[in-house]
Amino acid sequence: MLVNGFAEKKSRVGCIINPRSVPRRTNLSGTLFGVIYNFQREILSVRHQPMASYGLERVTSKCRVSRFLFKTIYNLKLDYMGKDIIALILEALLFLFFYTHSNPLFEEQREQERYQSVLNSVTTDMCKQGLDSYLKTCKGLQNPIVNSFKVVSKDIEASSVNCKIEGEIVFSYNGRKYNGTFNAEGSTDSIASDNTVYNMSFFNGIHICDRKNNLSLQFDYFGDIVVPQLKIGESVKIDGIKCLFERKWDSGEWLMKTSKILTPVQMYKVYNNPKCKNPDGIRFSTDKFLLYGFVKSNQILVSKENGDVYRYSAYVDDNNKVKINRIE
Repeated sequence: MLVNGFAEKKSRVGCIINPRSVPRRTNLSGTLFGVIYNFQREILSVRHQPMASYGLERVTSKCRVSRFLFKTIYNLKLDYMGKDIIALILEALLFLFFYTHSNPLFEEQREQERYQSVLNSVTTDMCKQGLDSYLKTCKGLQNPIVNSFKVVSKDIEASSVNCKIEGEIVFSYNGRKYNGTFNAEGSTDSIASDNTVYNMSFFNGIHICDRKNNLSLQFDYFGDIVVPQLKIGESVKIDGIKCLFERKWDSGEWLMKTSKILTPVQMYKVYNNPKCKNPDGIRFSTDKFLLYGFVKSNQILVSKENGDVYRYSAYVDDNNKVKINRIE
């Protein structure tokens, strides 16, 4: 009886639910953007058997309740290996890189950005510091004080930046105080790799002018005073002898007409005069004697009436006196 009762209970419990799984699959495949995909849908069907209440005599009518559980699985299967995908990505990045660097539009934009970066590195403070250092080298200029400093323009030329500056300056010269203006053009060092410049030099010197026009000074790169060169028709006096700048030949040589014949020492004094500095040389003549002398560098040539030509070497000693030696 015990065994039969246990079997009866087990049979009734088995009637409550008897799942039967019926898997059904549907496969879809295709190609999308060059990649082959496989779409798989799996349907799991669960069937419930008619149930009878345990311990009840009444048995419900047969009914079949079908319940479906849909489970969809998307499996994306790539024909490309991982390294091939990475290669495609790298190719795209390289294309963008070379396109942006070879495209003239991008090149022009980068050049403009570099141009502006270099100009921005040339600040007013940097220019003023360079000017203050340069003014200390100007000979005869004492206690220079720069006011109203202004950078007029900045422009890139070759591998440096040229700046035009101007302002007001108070200074002393030969024991007298002046209040004037200045203008100069400075050039920076070569542009560094980071598109910046650091130092300012004044290769063309500086021009300083007193407000009352009583004084005008021009200094060169080394801080020496630049004396205006003699113009045609102007003259200088050496030991009381008038020397007129008459003409300039195509070769660059000057012709000085003198009121009397100069000695070799006097000719070298004319050549050594700051107003008569001419590297191509100076020839001398009078109304009576045509081309009686020539001076160039440290040599003097003197023509004699008999047709001989004497040659001398000349120099200025420590006492600022001209010394000559005849060359045989």
